Amino acid sequence: ILKNVTTSNVTAIGTIAQSVLALLAGSAFTSSGREWLGNAFSAIGIDRRFRGASRMWLAFAVFILILAGRLALPIMASSYYIRKGGEYQESGLFSRSIESYQQAIALKPRQLEAHFGLAASLVKAREYDRAIDEYRRISEMDPTQARRVNNHYFDIGITLDKSQEYEKAMTLYKR
Repeated sequence: ILKNVTTSNVTAIGTIAQSVLALLAGSAFTSSGREWLGNAFSAIGIDRRFRGASRMWLAFAVFILILAGRLALPIMASSYYIRKGGEYQESGLFSRSIESYQQAIALKPRQLEAHFGLAASLVKAREYDRAIDEYRRISEMDPTQARRVNNHYFDIGITLDKSQEYEKAMTLYKR
């Protein structure tokens, strides 16, 4: 499902930023790293005598930045995949849209927008059984969405009816 995660701009930037911050924090443990950090700090106007509590606060700040980046990354990447899924769906590229929504769901499993997008793409791709399963998952995750899901069942029923799949359509109409 996550075969394209490493190629997205969001995850690439996040991974690079985390790596740079981790290297900065880790370099303070070697003598050459401390020397390099001292020179880098001097170049930007921070006193070389940066020691004790100040060094501890810097390490703490780097830790917080890494943690914040790590916590925000799945949210940002999921939003990216939802946006791409919508773009693919509008362009008629339903298989790519389905993949994008699945990647968003893998990153944030309870994000309803991604599940609704996936279900809509499955309907457009005429994968009705999978779409119905997805709508069921939505109803299980958030029972307050039942009315919205029922409207989608009705729409799928109409589509099945037009496709002359009358028994499946009747099953959905009875929900």
